[in-house]
Amino acid sequence: MSETPDAIRLRAEDGDDLVVIAAMLQDAITRPADMGFDRRARRFALVFNRYAWEREGSTQARPERVRTGMHFGGVLDVKMKGIDRRKHDPLALLTIRQAEGPDGTATLSLDFAGGGSIRLAVECIEAEMADLTTPWPAKSRPTHPES
Repeated sequence: MSETPDAIRLRAEDGDDLVVIAAMLQDAITRPADMGFDRRARRFALVFNRYAWEREGSTQARPERVRTGMHFGGVLDVKMKGIDRRKHDPLALLTIRQAEGPDGTATLSLDFAGGGSIRLAVECIEAEMADLTTPWPAKSRPTHPES
């Protein structure tokens, strides 16, 4: 992980924690090659180029991105919809949603622009996000059409 003092590292153990991570990862870019499921370890991991929303109000007004790792533990199953693992097209994360099951399990949905999604069936919410590099200048600031 980066030795910079601005590096962010977050852990989620419940839905409220996950909302914070989802906000930090909004508009983060990944590719199918940058994600994987280790069934034996029950871990799903991704690497993103995260837009540094937290730096928006700083004296550095230029948009920045940072390489960020994310993993989910206790993963029982992974299902992808609208994502072709053979393609290298970038995927922009919109949000991470959570639905609790009656037995303490949960389903986490990573929703991407264009309609793709990844659904994780998990024993419980156990997720970590950590910046891996120092920020670099982004080409642009993400925008969303007003609805």
